[in-house]
Amino acid sequence: NRWAWAGAAVALVVWLPNVVWNVANGWPILEILRNAGSGKNYEMSPLEFFTRQIVLGGPAAFPIWIAGVAYLIAGARVRPYRALGLSAILLFVILVLLRGKDYYFGPIFPMLMAAGAIAVEHAAERRFVAWLRPVSLAGVVLSGIVFAPLVLPVLGVDRFIAYTEALGLGHAKTENHRMGRLPQFYADMHGWEEMVGAVAHAWGTLSEDEKSRAAIFTDNYGEAGAVDFLGPKYGLPKAISGHQNYFLWGPRGYTGDVMVTVGVDEEDLRKYFASVEEAARVHCGDCMPYEDDSPIFVCRGIVKPLPEVWAVTKNWR
Repeated sequence: NRWAWAGAAVALVVWLPNVVWNVANGWPILEILRNAGSGKNYEMSPLEFFTRQIVLGGPAAFPIWIAGVAYLIAGARVRPYRALGLSAILLFVILVLLRGKDYYFGPIFPMLMAAGAIAVEHAAERRFVAWLRPVSLAGVVLSGIVFAPLVLPVLGVDRFIAYTEALGLGHAKTENHRMGRLPQFYADMHGWEEMVGAVAHAWGTLSEDEKSRAAIFTDNYGEAGAVDFLGPKYGLPKAISGHQNYFLWGPRGYTGDVMVTVGVDEEDLRKYFASVEEAARVHCGDCMPYEDDSPIFVCRGIVKPLPEVWAVTKNWR
């Protein structure tokens, strides 16, 4: 019981700040899942969502983490921790109902694998099933080696494509976008240098006076993060965006009178600026198709100060 109370205290410390933050900001997690489930995310049946967990966790590891769920729920030795097993079931149901992406379930695997390992250890105390220990370990290691290239960029593009074809595995979709030759998690590792270089080219067309007050506004947090991370070597300021947490961080003191935009539709921009000029385009090859050939505009003469129209930039998807 002492350990159960200690575990509950730790869970509260980890969980409570997230709840407080969501309450203070109008429950963004529910809004983003609701919006993503209305067309952005690829919709899966409960069975498909479950089978993807088997692939993501590794087929050989599946018996262990599923045993971890059962052990936490029904194991007599771990009765104080039953809530942990039930939390895995609850998380699965929530993600299926709200159409979450398959990998959203991934962070709970370490806990379930640990519980499953304990279950295997207890089962292996019986002499006739002592083989469970080495077989389980060998299976997890082998599965990890075989499936590592599917979740980590350990192979180059051409070798990755050949490897997935040899395994007979297609590219599982997580979002309803047009796809290139790479799955989204790998495609999203490409093109950021090219994009920030194109932004720097557009930035170079501004006068020194304009640079002193210009903002870089991006359509999504990936683009904004790339500008923040790679931009300093080009002398670029931090980006602003209406996407997810960037929206909460606001316009950061910019008036919007001069703005360099990335990935924003020209028609939308003309509703708010007196002048919209294309200054560059992003060409990024194996990046996601919607990032390739993306225009970069220099906008001038905003109709109202940016803080007054910031609400329209909100993009929780």
